[in-house]
Amino acid sequence: MLLPDGVNLSNLTPQIQVENNIQVSPASGVPQNFTGPVSYTLTSGNTTATYRVTVISNSVNEYAFLGLAATRDAIADPDEKAAADWFFLNYPAADYISFQSIETGRRLSNYKVIWWHYDAAQDLPAAALTSAVVNALKAYRVNGGNLMLTTYATRYVEALGIVPQGRGPNNAFGDFGNAGFIEQNNNWGISFRTRESHPVFAGIETYEPGKAWLLEKGTFRQNHTAWWFLPEWGGYGNGAAWREQTGVLTWLLKLGTII
Repeated sequence: MLLPDGVNLSNLTPQIQVENNIQVSPASGVPQNFTGPVSYTLTSGNTTATYRVTVISNSVNEYAFLGLAATRDAIADPDEKAAADWFFLNYPAADYISFQSIETGRRLSNYKVIWWHYDAAQDLPAAALTSAVVNALKAYRVNGGNLMLTTYATRYVEALGIVPQGRGPNNAFGDFGNAGFIEQNNNWGISFRTRESHPVFAGIETYEPGKAWLLEKGTFRQNHTAWWFLPEWGGYGNGAAWREQTGVLTWLLKLGTII
């Protein structure tokens, strides 16, 4: 049985039509969890037959945006909303996935990349840390799926077992709500000198080779950061010790921040 993508397979109520002399178990109209096959037994007199019913959520999309809100339209955080708007502008056929849908059995195996951009708080939300969600995303990665984690979502690497416990990003801070300020005097930017040919920088406008502005002076900004800081913090000492203690060499070969 094939249903549209996004249907909650964990609580479907099938309506089964059979001849009057045939009994069905489980009965028609009884909710069932179809995240896996469900067996139905049909009995007529002394004859029985068992059928396994598999429901598949149909999706041809390869990319998805993950969030706490039940729907994309319900995203409240302005930075997360801007990220989602950019994503769906560039990938209009992509899907929105909520943590609630993963909790109730949302199928993830068809996606190549799932992006979670979390900017609302430094600490990860409880919805992302339930056993059902963590185990589903771990299985997704084991089976070849990729996660792109940005802003405070980078801290998810610990919960997912990508780095050992206590070895997640050690430098997380920022302003929230109406906090923050207008940068009056300086443009803010990045330097990627010697990495100009990397695909992630393709098409970016630079003011000199390998340098680009991201925020113009006069812009209201909230400085949100969640990354590893070396060598002063975390007891790493240097980059080699950081790589060894976090196990970073086992996943650094994947493109960019897709982990």
